[in-house]
Amino acid sequence: MSSQPSDEQILEGCLKGDKASWDSFVERYSKLVYWSIWKALEGRSVPDKLEACREVFQEFFRRMLEPSRIEKLARAAS
Repeated sequence: MSSQPSDEQILEGCLKGDKASWDSFVERYSKLVYWSIWKALEGRSVPDKLEACREVFQEFFRRMLEPSRIEKLARAAS
């Protein structure tokens, strides 16, 4: 039985462009990110909250693919 990679291992892999690490990052944090976006939209007059949540969610992970953002996370983790 293999153990799950640590946050640091995932970030290091993402910095190296490792797809498995990116998949682990998305799997580990996607529910938290989605929930946070949904909570931020609560109480706001957004016509279609579900669509807005989906768009922000996709944009978040698209931007996380930028190397400079992953590097910031890696520095924060240390």
